[in-house]
Amino acid sequence: MDFFLMVISGAFSFYWVFLFTTHTYLLLILSQLTYTDQIIPFELSTHPKHCLSVGTRSRQVRVPRVLAIEGPGEANARAERTWRGRVPSERQVNARSLPQRDSLHRYEFTHPQMGTVFRLVMYAESETQAQAAATQAFAAVDSLNASMSDYLPDSELSRLCNQSGNGQSVEVSEDLWQILKLSDRFSRQSGGAFDATVGPLTRLWRRARNLKEMPDSARIEEARQMVGFQNISFKKGQKIELKKTGMRLDLGGIAQGYAADRCLKILRQNGIRRALADAGGDIALGDAPPGETGWTIEIPASQSKEVTSSHLLTSLRLANCGITTSGATFRYLEAGGKRYSHIVDPRTGWGMTHRVLVTVQAPDATTADAWATAISVLGESGWKKLKRKHRRLKAWLTETPITAH
Repeated sequence: MDFFLMVISGAFSFYWVFLFTTHTYLLLILSQLTYTDQIIPFELSTHPKHCLSVGTRSRQVRVPRVLAIEGPGEANARAERTWRGRVPSERQVNARSLPQRDSLHRYEFTHPQMGTVFRLVMYAESETQAQAAATQAFAAVDSLNASMSDYLPDSELSRLCNQSGNGQSVEVSEDLWQILKLSDRFSRQSGGAFDATVGPLTRLWRRARNLKEMPDSARIEEARQMVGFQNISFKKGQKIELKKTGMRLDLGGIAQGYAADRCLKILRQNGIRRALADAGGDIALGDAPPGETGWTIEIPASQSKEVTSSHLLTSLRLANCGITTSGATFRYLEAGGKRYSHIVDPRTGWGMTHRVLVTVQAPDATTADAWATAISVLGESGWKKLKRKHRRLKAWLTETPITAH
């Protein structure tokens, strides 16, 4: 009898253990299915993808928006695979935890200035934060233009040039002092291929393009005599003297890059680090967009003379640097079967005739801007002689424009 009761008791125990185990197993399966359903789905969106095009508006593209996010501003290392139907096996979260969307939102602002359109793309926590930062950045651009423009007769730069050759030194603002000191450094490093005193020549060639007629050789030589970075004297008290009468400064080969860097600096001061500032193709890049390793920059490798988007070949992922392009693709004078670029060789006085478009990556947009101008003048052979001394620069010489996104 005791044996029979033991058998009955064991059977009931086994039955309840079996039911409990089966029930637990089913619950685990159901919870896993719920977790998978929450992670895998992705959306196709017309959200602009971290994108800008040099000289054009950013295109709208359909891209997967992954929903698995580790925390504010940072994507899960494996989230990029979830849209393919793969669930992260590492760093698994509790089945009851829902994936959180990125707390940063994308904002874009534009502002016409310096003969181009400035464009800011940023990831901020709120529209209020983004708007305030953009307003400050564009105000700084306006201030820089008022100081550095060679078009405005009452700009600080124009007033300085009006004092050239009179033996007087003029106290200048911090920004004008800094950009002229940088210009002097780039002039010396490039052997005069970049020269901020090129103003008399650029004015002459600008007029020639408007009239569509070649400037006289004698006038070119006369203007060239007023050019030379060695004729800028930097003195104590933030004072500058232009030694030769008729000297005109032209910061067109550096000012936009300088302004782009200033914009990015202001955004960072406002707590916005995932951003870029585009000054008509002179681009200052901050931290990468959320979930990305960098901003995607596309540059062409084709040597075709036709400028088409089909020539885009090489893609770069860049962050915290500057990149710009310079060349004779759009502004030039055609005369005598030759095409003379708006970029003038300060050493000879003549507009460049070799059709080359230069893209330069540098630690900042100011450096990239100046060296893009210098390398356009130097050409490939001239750059080869200097590039070993400037290992922080990367240059691509092509004949088609770049786009970035």
